Amino acid sequence: MRDHVKNKRGQFYLVATVIIVATILVYTGVTNYYLKKTYSTVEEVKEELDIESSHILDRKLAHLGVRNLR
Repeated sequence: MRDHVKNKRGQFYLVATVIIVATILVYTGVTNYYLKKTYSTVEEVKEELDIESSHILDRKLAHLGVRNLR
């Protein structure tokens, strides 16, 4: 009877370990899928900065009451 209880307890730990490992693998797989990095070229970053800086300047000038100077 005692061997039967030990086998059941060992089986429980084995199943628990498999579930934990599977959960970790799925979590890391999903995390890596969503964290794929996109690399931008210097030209793309420069273009974005130009656009954003012009928007910021336009908002600041509008706040000061200066109309479009272009």
